Amino acid sequence: MPKRTRVRLRWTPQWEGSVETWTRKFIRKNGWRADRIFEPDDLLHECYLTFIKISEMYPRVVDPPHFMSLYKRAIWNQMHDRARYMRLKKLIHIETSEDVSDLFIAYPGETTNEGYLRAAFAEAPKELQMAFSLMETAPEKLRTPCPGPRENLNMKLRRILGVEGQFDFARAIRDILSL
Repeated sequence: MPKRTRVRLRWTPQWEGSVETWTRKFIRKNGWRADRIFEPDDLLHECYLTFIKISEMYPRVVDPPHFMSLYKRAIWNQMHDRARYMRLKKLIHIETSEDVSDLFIAYPGETTNEGYLRAAFAEAPKELQMAFSLMETAPEKLRTPCPGPRENLNMKLRRILGVEGQFDFARAIRDILSL
């Protein structure tokens, strides 16, 4: 049995003209309701995708005013959804005019302030500094399996660096990062 194809009727909606003009006017008036990350061109593209979807979903609508009312309702619903999202977002997020990293630059524990972390690493024990330089310069040595029994990170670092005694690298790293 041959696959049935959809029969196209004599009128098909056209984006250029009245639909695009109405959409641009709508975005100019209601674009403030959407998130600030959307520029007018982004909203126009979203509306165009909605236009394509409406024209594909309703192929039997051959009356231009009827199609336009369907399209307008879909666009209004999209804008209401965007406005509702913005209302919920404003309850959670605080808008600032400055970069967030500039607000917290004075706090030593912030991720954007690596000076504090470098100072803590500089004061670390000699064994730990050797381990950091090994991780930075030759991390492949830590990935190669040892010929004997399975080793944890402490055992592997002691063997590779030739550290005598029971120096606990994992605890030293935790202590530095918890300052």
